[in-house]
Amino acid sequence: MDSLVTDTIILTSNERDITGQEILPILASWFEDNVLSNIQVLPANPIQLLLLKNFKRCLIICPDHAVSNAVMQKLKLKVPLPDLIFNYSITDSQNNSSVKKDYLKVPEHQRLFLISPPSSPPPEFDYSKCEDKPSFKTHAHQPEKILRQATSFVAIESQVGTITVNTCDDYNNGGPGLEGVRTALPPKSIFDDIDE
Repeated sequence: MDSLVTDTIILTSNERDITGQEILPILASWFEDNVLSNIQVLPANPIQLLLLKNFKRCLIICPDHAVSNAVMQKLKLKVPLPDLIFNYSITDSQNNSSVKKDYLKVPEHQRLFLISPPSSPPPEFDYSKCEDKPSFKTHAHQPEKILRQATSFVAIESQVGTITVNTCDDYNNGGPGLEGVRTALPPKSIFDDIDE
């Protein structure tokens, strides 16, 4: 049996409308003479012939892959119309619940976030400008009294990770201020040495 066999065969033609009323008796006669006389098809699981007029296609839906393979072999031996084109569909049309589906299971709570590397600054970027100093204002969602009382608090907690913020007692600890730091060189990147 062919490994690409599905339960559906698609019939089409470049020369004529395969869904026309004059074609249906020809296909029915061909099925009676070549398929139904050789293969037992029960009324509980019939072969279905569907005409898709908008797509100019005819579908033969078989009860299983064995019947579908037999119909395809008969089509290859004796074609009902000389300009008929036929092939299997990509997937089965019917839900075969007896076939065990073995899909890859994704592990729970394991995620990988893919991001692009940082882009280079635009050509008009001014390296001589200093950054603004950090804001010492309390965020709207964290009242100042919570920041003053707690030494640490959880800002975000999720299955991926937790962000904990540790607070300090005094914002002005006497160290050098960030607003006075100036650099004469542009920032370096790990991608600078890569030749394009």
